[in-house]
Amino acid sequence: MNNVVLRRYWSILLVSLLLSCSPPGRTGSVQKEKGRPGNYQVYLLMGQSNMAGRGILTGEYTGIRAERVLMLDRENEWVPARHPLHFDKPKVAGVGPGLSFGAALAKVYSKDTIGLVPCAVGGTAISKWEPGAFDEVTRTHPYDDAILRLKAARKRGVIKGVIWLQGEGDSNPVSAKKYLARLTALIERIRKEAGDPELPFVVGELGRYRTQYRLVNEQLALLPKTVPFTLVVSSEGLVHKGDTTHFDSPSATEYGRRFAAGMLLLQKR
Repeated sequence: MNNVVLRRYWSILLVSLLLSCSPPGRTGSVQKEKGRPGNYQVYLLMGQSNMAGRGILTGEYTGIRAERVLMLDRENEWVPARHPLHFDKPKVAGVGPGLSFGAALAKVYSKDTIGLVPCAVGGTAISKWEPGAFDEVTRTHPYDDAILRLKAARKRGVIKGVIWLQGEGDSNPVSAKKYLARLTALIERIRKEAGDPELPFVVGELGRYRTQYRLVNEQLALLPKTVPFTLVVSSEGLVHKGDTTHFDSPSATEYGRRFAAGMLLLQKR
């Protein structure tokens, strides 16, 4: 399929979900956010640079806002969501999938507030997403910091799901063999911290524009067969911004919609 046909397919899928889905009752009641309609749903955005977003920030994207979509900023304050969502590397942070993901969910849950918790850190291998692991470049503890933000966000609402986009740093024969086991352990830890053993966890394929990324994508394909309440969304048809590594802004935006479609499918189960 060409890119136009693929994007039309995913748009049709998402519209279908928007029309057919109702809020899930599985995870129980959610705390009310004073002064805002409905419930407060919280989603963690985890991974490395493609989740953080490296799409070019043109005026078209800097002005985008989504009704009832908030983000937890660097000071753990809830503010209106906007590009860039992440602050892992401020000089290069740009358009990622998070904002369109939140906007799509807000259309389904039309009375709820969607709270996005940016946790991704560019350049991190999955081994950096373990308790105590330190990333020398950003001088952060990716996993430990994410858990602190999870706990801060949970004061306002229930954690309803996680989206994960990572693996470029593990796209070699040695690391790829360990990837599925490490990702499985990570999901178990996050679910324990969230207090939900069935927390929906949606994982994105790496871009299909580098042959070596197949090593991780092949491992990701096995995840739903081994870990319940997980789903892998396709990167087919998405393109890079010219560096053969990072999705361009339109592709990152489209990917956010695919993540939302995947999350809605898991929440309906």
